[in-house]
Parts: sequence; structure tokens; C-alpha cells
Amino acid sequence: MRKKFKKAMTFCYSKTKDCVEIIFQSPASNQLRLQKEQAARFRSYSQLKRYQKYVRKVALRFFMGVALLFVGILMGPAIFEPERSADIYIPSGKGDILISNVSKNQASVVFKTLDAADENKPLATTAVVEAYLDPQYKTLFKSSDPQDYAVTHIVPLYGLQEGQLYYLRIKASESKSMENSKDIGLWGGSDPIVVYASGETVPTCVAQTQSTADGAEGSQTAELADSVSSGEVSVAPSSENNTPKSAPVSGQTKESLRIMGVQNESYLHGRDKVQTIISWETNNPSSSILIYRNDKDGKEEELKVSEEMKKEHAAVLTTLKPGEVYYFKVKSESASGESVSSSEYSLRTPRARDTILEMVGNNFKSLMDQIGL
Repeated sequence: MRKKFKKAMTFCYSKTKDCVEIIFQSPASNQLRLQKEQAARFRSYSQLKRYQKYVRKVALRFFMGVALLFVGILMGPAIFEPERSADIYIPSGKGDILISNVSKNQASVVFKTLDAADENKPLATTAVVEAYLDPQYKTLFKSSDPQDYAVTHIVPLYGLQEGQLYYLRIKASESKSMENSKDIGLWGGSDPIVVYASGETVPTCVAQTQSTADGAEGSQTAELADSVSSGEVSVAPSSENNTPKSAPVSGQTKESLRIMGVQNESYLHGRDKVQTIISWETNNPSSSILIYRNDKDGKEEELKVSEEMKKEHAAVLTTLKPGEVYYFKVKSESASGESVSSSEYSLRTPRARDTILEMVGNNFKSLMDQIGL
């Protein structure tokens, strides 16, 4: 087997070398070379010239075809715009998904949709919110009407029963038929999104649920966070310059320390280096602390940003991985020892940039899809 392989490689090398010399050397040089090799392949010098002309023409056509194919791969997507499907991302921190206007028979769910495939830019989608009676999402009680295309969604749920606990599932899609929808039902990847239909607006409630696993019953506590204020709803921005208003808390005085305007922005440097900036404000001078965790391992890390007492705070992270989801909350402490923490927010870092080979491969695939191959 090894001898056959070696023989085949020797044959291919000799033929390739012969073609290269036929193409790039003059007919006289090729004639001398063939005479030295005692290879009487041509009856005359004219036949050698005709053969050389034919080989050069075939080689020219081959290399022109390869060059045109390469240009088409690079320029094709610019001429034929490829169909690009978005990667819908719904920030799912307790400060991102808000439950508002809760009453005995209705509630509203507020959230945003972004495009993770396009640097987490705002993405207009349709949306539906489903209310279930169980944490396993098996018993559907109510589904909202499909919402029109929007970036910030305020989805009302009507016809709820007073005193009933509902587990919510949010669906967002690029199509009105809700095909290939993105579904989420957990706050921060762990706590169920729940709403308790009561006679009054409830800013915070604790849901006691019963779950069964392997015949054993357990209890799970899911706390609704910072979701309702007296008619005022705020949504934490992901990468925009709008600053949300803080909801007044009952009994709060002007001197109490408050966190406002939590924002985050992520940038990609080079191919896979991520820089994330998280900023917030406080009404009184205080220190800066950031608490964050990765969605995959859930390990929480606390970063003491600054002990300096100030009202404007910013934390810069350069250790986050590209294309992953992180949850974070900010914390500030005044000189008098008063401490306050924000709700938990989520962010998704930009994806790593494609290499040249990956870009060529993706463009070639898009071009083939466009021409139907």
C-alpha cells in the first residue's frame, strides 16, 4: 500500500512539474529539456508549440475561473444581499423584565428585544406573553394577543383570576406567525417569572410554589423584584443613551441613597477582546461596587470599583467572554454606612469576529443560497 501511494505521488509530481515547465518556459527550452530526457513525445517543433499554446490556454481559463469565483465570494453578498436572520436576545434580569399595573384581573409585562447577531442593537419583533398555572408550563391559562412590531414591548394580560399565581413565558419572533420564536420564562436564568393577581398593585410579592421530583415534594420561593411603581414603569437600557426614571419607593425620603440610570455598553476589540462599561448614578456621594455572574457557571463575583465617594459611577470589565450572557447588579455605600443595591440586569457580549477563512466560507454559502445551489 505504501509503495502504491509513493508511486502515485511521484507520478503526480512529475506531471505537475512537466505542466509548469510547458506553461512558463519557451518552446526552445522545452525542446532542449525533452531531448535531454529522451522523451520523444512530439514529432516536430511545431507540434510542441501547438501543444504548449493549448496547455497555456487551458491553464489561463482555469486560473481566471478560480479568480472570478474568489471575487464572487467576496463581492457577491454586496451585490446580492443575503437573507440574514436575527438572533433574538431578550434581556432577562429582574431589572429588565418588569411586571406593572397588577390588579385582581390584569397585569402588564414590559421587556425589550435586541439582535445578538448585530452587536445587540435594538430589534423590532412581534411578541406574545403566556400565563401558566404551573411552573412546568403545562397548563396554559391565558395567552396575550400578538403584539405589533416593537423594540420595547408592553404586553397586557387580561382576564386573570384574583388571588391566583401565574407563571409567565415570553415569546418574541421576527414573523407575525411567531415562527422560530425566542422563549424565556426565567428571571436571571433561575427564578420563574411570576405574577400574583391581587386586588391592589403589589410592588413585591413572594410566590410559594410546590414542585414534585422523583416523588418528593419541595417548595420554591420566587421573589418578584422592583416590578411595579405607582403607574410608572422603567426599562433598563442595554446600549442606548436613554436614561430610565427611578420608581419612587413608599416611605423613601430625599436623603435616602438611591441608584438610578443603570446602563451597560459592550465593545469588541480585535477579534475576541470584549470591553464592557457599566455605569450608574446615585443621588448622594457613595462608593462603587459591581456584582456579576456568568449565565453558564453561575459563579458570582464582586468587584470593588472605587472607594471614592461620588454620584456618577462606572465599572470597566475586560475579562468577559464574547458571545455570552452575564447578569449583574450594582451596589453603592455612603460614608454614613447606608448601602443600596439595584435590581439584577442582564447583558450579552458581542460575538467574536469571523476570521478571513470564516468570512469567505460564509460569503460562499450565502452566494450559493442566493443562486439556489
